Amino acid sequence: MDKKNTMLLTVIAVATLLVAVVGATFAYFSVANAENQTIQANVQTGKIPTVAVTSDHSNLYLKVSAAEMANYETPKYYYAKDTDCPEEASCNKPGTTSADDDKYIDIAQVAITGGDNDTKYTCTGKIEVTSDSLTDIEGLTNGDITIGLKNLTGSDDTASVDAQIVKDKGQGATQNLNFKFTGNQSATISAYVLLENSTQNQSYLAGKNLTFKIGVNDVKCTIDTTPAE
Repeated sequence: MDKKNTMLLTVIAVATLLVAVVGATFAYFSVANAENQTIQANVQTGKIPTVAVTSDHSNLYLKVSAAEMANYETPKYYYAKDTDCPEEASCNKPGTTSADDDKYIDIAQVAITGGDNDTKYTCTGKIEVTSDSLTDIEGLTNGDITIGLKNLTGSDDTASVDAQIVKDKGQGATQNLNFKFTGNQSATISAYVLLENSTQNQSYLAGKNLTFKIGVNDVKCTIDTTPAE
């Protein structure tokens, strides 16, 4: 096996909230242009609830050194942290495999407050993973960088978005959100950012500063009038 080039790589994943205005006629209430804010719902009967989308960790950081990206006989995995690190230091949580369950970091919460305890709500939206920093990277392959997402429907379900797909789509990659709440409940969305140091030459990543935006968008909630089964 040829000796792998060493390199210095910086990956920063920014989890921001970009909640778009929802003007659908049949939506009882929605979130509008909110970042750590709430708006009052428009409900004519019962208590007036609010729905909030907040960010638990607005930035995730992943930086590896040349030594950490050296040639290995088996792949090495590096995960983002929720705290920054000094410029000269590495900043990652080493993992033993891809998609380690303990590497998820809470990035956003969807919550209903001030509603009736027995009222059922359905909240929908989407998570969009985008990046403006992948355009000039030639040779990016599936598995180099992965963004994992957890609890998109309130049942600890998981999904993953590969950086190669984000690049190929141009406009990013999307995952749907769908939560069922009764009364004042909330759901927390978690994510990880994973860099795999594979056994192949990855010199196309050398010295790169890659930025990803994880946006929680188009959140809206309606009163669920579906009869119980």
